[in-house]
Amino acid sequence: MFEGYIPRLKIGCLMPGSAIDNHAFEFYRLAPPGVMLVMVGVGLREFSRHDVERVFVPLDRYLHQLMERGVDLVIQNGVPLPILIGIEAHDRMVAHMASYTHLPATSTVLSVVQAAADLGIKKVAVVNKWTSEMNASLASSRVAASKSLATP
Repeated sequence: MFEGYIPRLKIGCLMPGSAIDNHAFEFYRLAPPGVMLVMVGVGLREFSRHDVERVFVPLDRYLHQLMERGVDLVIQNGVPLPILIGIEAHDRMVAHMASYTHLPATSTVLSVVQAAADLGIKKVAVVNKWTSEMNASLASSRVAASKSLATP
């Protein structure tokens, strides 16, 4: 009787900021019925490597909060965060998320790369608002589309 009101999939999302405003609004306009978004804000204050490293010190605590809500997948949201810490640190973080939760884990960066690969996009023109440091990190990062989802 109430099966239609119970989420069939819960996505656990680590959000960059402390306050989360439009993300849920946008998600529920696009997501199919039965998919729920569970968000934890990590409290990023500035776009710097130091602040990204600071907010992910308690990563296990964030993941535990998501697991308490019964999520089926975890995603690190926000492109600037992995760009600031570098692709190697990003890959270690996503692998740790999968290992710690025993769930599939990914990130916005990997999702964008996978979507482009799935659509057969070969040439991309990038325009962004990021700093020179962030763009240098992005240019040096080569993310293989086949690694878009880490599994436990």
